[in-house]
Amino acid sequence: MDSDIINTEVHLKISQGEEETWQHLYDKYYDAITRYCTQYVRCQDEAEDIAQQTFIKLKQNMDKFDSGRPLRPWLYRIARNSCLDHKQKKRPGLLLDKFSDTCFFNSSRLDIRVGGPSPATEIQRQDLHSCIMQELDSLSEEHRSVFLMKYVEGLSRTEIAEALDVPEATVKSRLYYGMKKIKEVAKKFEE
Repeated sequence: MDSDIINTEVHLKISQGEEETWQHLYDKYYDAITRYCTQYVRCQDEAEDIAQQTFIKLKQNMDKFDSGRPLRPWLYRIARNSCLDHKQKKRPGLLLDKFSDTCFFNSSRLDIRVGGPSPATEIQRQDLHSCIMQELDSLSEEHRSVFLMKYVEGLSRTEIAEALDVPEATVKSRLYYGMKKIKEVAKKFEE
């Protein structure tokens, strides 16, 4: 069951409530889904609750899942929708939060370097991190979703397209736009 494609037998076991099989899926994806939710809501406790809700929704809707398709994009779609639902309930009409210390976004995964040949100081890194987070928050929900799925969670463009139900070319365009905005911020720190 290490493959991302759930075979018919595994799908049947989960649908019938076999806990061991279900626990394996939960263990395999829980940390990644929690990390993704944390990027969205910026609060670890809330992210853990949303991740739990994501897995409950997954289990409840397993009969709607096509076992011949990858699970991971579908799981991220459920997580994204759960995050959006949470944000709308918490702050209607507001999708952007201020930068928070509970954020675990790692700008080094974006291959952004601060300053010249010498390492940046801790203050410069914190300033860059804060600016990147503010820029990320200023992106539209569509662009931010794609950006987080790619650069934080490591999903492929194909997986993102499947998770968001958009063409792969749209994912590529949104990634380009998002990275362009983030690089503009980083460039200011190089000057």
